[in-house]
Amino acid sequence: MSLKTDHLSKRFGHNTWALRDIDLDIEDGETFGILGESLSGKSTLLKLIAGTERPTTGEVRTGVANVRLVSGTSNARKGFFGRAAAAPSKALVQDALADGSGAVAFDDCFQHLDGFEKRKAFAAIRKAAGRTILIASRNFQDLAESCDRIAVLVGGYLAQVGTPQEIYQTPANSGAAFATGELNRFDARRLTSTDAGVPEFYTVVGGHRLFAQPTAKAALGPLNQTINLAIRPEHISITTGASFPEDNLLKAIVRDIRFLGPSTRVLLDADGLELSASVPRVVGLSVGEECMIALPPPRVHVLQS
Repeated sequence: MSLKTDHLSKRFGHNTWALRDIDLDIEDGETFGILGESLSGKSTLLKLIAGTERPTTGEVRTGVANVRLVSGTSNARKGFFGRAAAAPSKALVQDALADGSGAVAFDDCFQHLDGFEKRKAFAAIRKAAGRTILIASRNFQDLAESCDRIAVLVGGYLAQVGTPQEIYQTPANSGAAFATGELNRFDARRLTSTDAGVPEFYTVVGGHRLFAQPTAKAALGPLNQTINLAIRPEHISITTGASFPEDNLLKAIVRDIRFLGPSTRVLLDADGLELSASVPRVVGLSVGEECMIALPPPRVHVLQS
């Protein structure tokens, strides 16, 4: 039987709502992530599911015998789950998973581990086939590596539920977009009608005309309303040669180049519109030089608030 929450809400005091109307359906045997910044409600949600907190409204329905809650927040100085930092994380995760039946909920248990220890912990979780596992974290990469699906919480509300790929590539709103990674966000106004297959905008800064991905009419807003467009740094390409005009070509000046190991970050200035691009490497381009950059329309998101 799946684990379900139905209009689950939690209020502390008279007016402080930690969660509002959370509806989730977690499949039996699924590894399910809960992503959110501090004070987003993710720890409260795990406590409600585990039964250590009582909801203000709504309910949790589950067919498992129990949900074991394991918190790493109070044990940051002692290493994973409060044991010595040198203790193998893989063994600690296996202990939590092997301790009885039911689901296991890990609350911010991986944030203080180095990359090697994280990989061992996630490997142990992936091997726990058939066990329902919940993982709350502010780190999208950790959840993407270990979870089948992820719920994004923003300010106590459920922003989106989907696979890691779905919420990263097609965020439902600005909250989900920023929770999953770095974004270039900028103000723009629409030029085309709501019936246009590919909407066109002009940027408030720089006055650039840009096409965006096909977008529902309700998200476009009126013509005279300023809205947010966004594109991931890795979706901006840099070229010193020919390209396709339909890729939203802009002239830009390179303001900074930073080598970051697997990628290189390039800061760009397109007539005052500042953009950050993430590319595998930079060849034949220096700070202060002019280049052409492309913002492919399918990668330009129209963000809903």
